[in-house]
Amino acid sequence: MRLPVQMQLSQRILVFTTPDKFEVARERGGDIVGGEELMPDILEGRLKFDRCIATTNMLPLVTKLARYLGPLGLMPNVKTGTLTNDVEKALEDARANVPYKIEKFTGVFNVPVAKVLSPEYSPVRRRLPTLTLSGM
Repeated sequence: MRLPVQMQLSQRILVFTTPDKFEVARERGGDIVGGEELMPDILEGRLKFDRCIATTNMLPLVTKLARYLGPLGLMPNVKTGTLTNDVEKALEDARANVPYKIEKFTGVFNVPVAKVLSPEYSPVRRRLPTLTLSGM
């Protein structure tokens, strides 16, 4: 989901791709870029990242990590746009889009709107009077 104002969430994006696209992925904002050499570090928990993008030819490699990435909600797939051959667009979307979740049975829609404690989002706090903020 895209919001009218881009959120300044600090995200680390991991990109699984072939060596010919490493440079493009780094230029477009991929924080961790690589291929098979990243597998041991991911499985041992040494790499910390918030989003995972993979090209389709790397799918056999990524499926070996499914037991680790799946429960964390980081497994790349076509539906979310994180399994694609267009690395540039996927990275742009990953930086611009806000992750959201809909609870299956209650229909509750969970999405971060803003960091309400930061001063530049004080207008957001004034426009959301029904939002209950704990710890404010």
